[in-house]
Amino acid sequence: MQYILSITTAILIVSAQSSWKHMMSSLGKISSLSDLFTKKYQIIFSPYFYLGIILYILATLLYFTLLSRFQFSVVQAIVVAGSLVISFIVASVLFKEHIMPFQYLGILLILIGVYFVGRLS
Repeated sequence: MQYILSITTAILIVSAQSSWKHMMSSLGKISSLSDLFTKKYQIIFSPYFYLGIILYILATLLYFTLLSRFQFSVVQAIVVAGSLVISFIVASVLFKEHIMPFQYLGILLILIGVYFVGRLS
């Protein structure tokens, strides 16, 4: 149950971030803080902005539940590693970003580390 809830939390976190990435991609490149302030109304009135907030709130509530039931070190390892792996998948599939071979190796090492963290707890 701990792994399922932790991965669900990671999915919610990455979904929130992906929502914001989609919103910001549609606004164009922002090269300075003044650019960001210029587009503040487009951001605030974007449905993707609010979707991201809602997903983060849900992720936080689920994370609180995890922290009340399981060891922090294991929960944190699974959520962070899950978020990284899911982020790479989303970046590659949804945003068409190129993933380098060393990044795949890094993901494998992260998964091995989470296995050991969960196994030794």
